Amino acid sequence: MADWAGTIGAALLLATALVHSWAGERWLITPLLRRRRDKILEYPLARAVLRFAWHFTSALLAMLALILLSALHAPDSLQRTVLTTIGIGFTLVGLADLLMSQGRHVGWPLLLGAGVVTLLAL
Repeated sequence: MADWAGTIGAALLLATALVHSWAGERWLITPLLRRRRDKILEYPLARAVLRFAWHFTSALLAMLALILLSALHAPDSLQRTVLTTIGIGFTLVGLADLLMSQGRHVGWPLLLGAGVVTLLAL
């Protein structure tokens, strides 16, 4: 297996997590929470859950990056399972993001790249 490809995949996942939290907070969550026209956002719990869920997604991406790095040193069967799951999963998510956003969402290249290089690690 190519450790370099798995390491690059993990780095792309971590970069995605950081960009997701920072850019999402700056350009989506904060402006959205400033709006007062949406009834649901009048509730403090709804506001807190929205922000939490956004950043939890970023935390999950970082956790997957660590799992991917750990898998590089795992037994072959576990390694193949983890790399295949992450590789196929993020390749499909990246393609879906590309199609859904018509290429306008900043995340699709990172997601797709993470999936493809992780598959190359097999």
